[in-house]
Amino acid sequence: MDGVLIDCKYLHAKAFINAWNTLNTNQIDEIYHEKFLDGLNTKGKIRFLENKFLCSVNTQSIFDL
Repeated sequence: MDGVLIDCKYLHAKAFINAWNTLNTNQIDEIYHEKFLDGLNTKGKIRFLENKFLCSVNTQSIFDL
């Protein structure tokens, strides 16, 4: 029902940014997220950022935060 009763897009983006920034020294912000990550699922975002920053992230750690 996401988007029908409530719009959680902003909350998901904010949560992802917070989790990523907690686990990585390569920080992102809302503008970066909107420009490059908007529309990707969480695993897609992680893959994109791993390739961009040449790093490896434990995907489960993002979901755990």
